[in-house]
Amino acid sequence: MDDSIKKCMRAFHVEQEPAKAEIMTTLASVLDAFYDLFPAIDSQWVPINLQAFNSFSKGLCKKVFDEVESEQVVEFIEANNDIFEKNGKQLCLANDIVLVIRRYMELTGLQEKESLRQDIINAWKEDQFAMKERKSKIDNEELNLKNEIEEINSQVSHFQSLKKDIENNSKGPNSNKPKKVVSFSLSIALVIFGLCVVGACLFSDHLGAYHAACGLALTIFGFFWPNVEMKAPDGRGAINSPNLAVETQQRSLEHRINGLLNRANSLALSLECLSSEAVELEQNSLEPYINLT
Repeated sequence: MDDSIKKCMRAFHVEQEPAKAEIMTTLASVLDAFYDLFPAIDSQWVPINLQAFNSFSKGLCKKVFDEVESEQVVEFIEANNDIFEKNGKQLCLANDIVLVIRRYMELTGLQEKESLRQDIINAWKEDQFAMKERKSKIDNEELNLKNEIEEINSQVSHFQSLKKDIENNSKGPNSNKPKKVVSFSLSIALVIFGLCVVGACLFSDHLGAYHAACGLALTIFGFFWPNVEMKAPDGRGAINSPNLAVETQQRSLEHRINGLLNRANSLALSLECLSSEAVELEQNSLEPYINLT
């Protein structure tokens, strides 16, 4: 009906029946507010049903409505984002919108879908049970990850200590001390003296087998005369085999340390994701799906 015609009819009604006209004006304002918000007649059933929810999501709507209805509900939500408020991943109708819808339902006698509230309650209980199970698994996974990270940190500390010890030992004062080097050489004087004693024993009756044995021992000892030298460390900085072994050990330990640190970082990211999921589950459980008021 044209707005000008409405105004004329309402003015005439006020003149004829002022008391009744006041009541009808209030009713008309409610109807006008509802139709202004939801002009499409074929989708007006959607807000009438959504007012029963305290919070909901598109996934929840697919649980409590059939396939055709849920598609219409999702289309309505996407086309009317301005009438909804967000709480995390959950949605709810704004309070002033709910008041208009419920006032309209009182005037027209319309009700939400039969058994809708019970379906919402059942979905809430089902999701709460699933949430508790998931929360328990998250707690166990977090505990395992924390234990593994602690074990990795312990191994990293151990390998870092080994690496430091190797470095300190290679650069310690003992590595710069002169080293004793034992070698064997020929002592000509001792060999000649030993042979002379053996020869004297052969041509003299005063010298016996004992002296001959001593002369023979001196001769043999002269062939293997020990020489002890103090060898200073190589100061030219050349890479000798001991230094190469130290560097190889250090590279091996560094590789293991880096691998452990990368593993620890990966576990820390997984732990952060689990913590975020736990917080989200906790937030979703605070707002019940059903509005009992």
